[in-house]
Amino acid sequence: MPELKKSYSFSDCLFWVAMALVPVMVAGGAVAAESGLWAAIYVLILLAVNLGIVVRLFCTRCPHYRKEGKVHCLFMWAMPRIYPARQGGLTSLDKLILAAGGILMVLFPLPWLLLHPWSLIIYLLSASLFAAGLRRFECCRCIYFGCPLNTVPGQVKQADEDHDGGMQQ
Repeated sequence: MPELKKSYSFSDCLFWVAMALVPVMVAGGAVAAESGLWAAIYVLILLAVNLGIVVRLFCTRCPHYRKEGKVHCLFMWAMPRIYPARQGGLTSLDKLILAAGGILMVLFPLPWLLLHPWSLIIYLLSASLFAAGLRRFECCRCIYFGCPLNTVPGQVKQADEDHDGGMQQ
């Protein structure tokens, strides 16, 4: 059983951001090959979902976000907090909004990717590898116990006395 990941290095952040950018860049390239306007809309959707939804609803409850100083996590490095930290777990509405935002980011470029079959294949493979890698190497040792994707065993969560279980009560 791997140890819980209580802090991240800049190289961790760089690795996971680069992994996430592969499908994003492939999709963006396929959209841009057909329309610059739709490519700009795709970029705006990515920014709105990630900064307006994911950070606001999901990240603000994460223990890494609540630490003193600038945020140092898997996807944000030395980023100032743009929203105040929040207490409690994700609500059903939060989960629904997060899922809808994720689905929008993944499905939006599909009409353009279908016009470029090799891009579609690379997009699907890279997105699958990103998701599987994140699940395999991070979700099993994440200290954000309130995350619905967290796979840390219950006995490890209970044994971690230095931690608030991913949520402030």
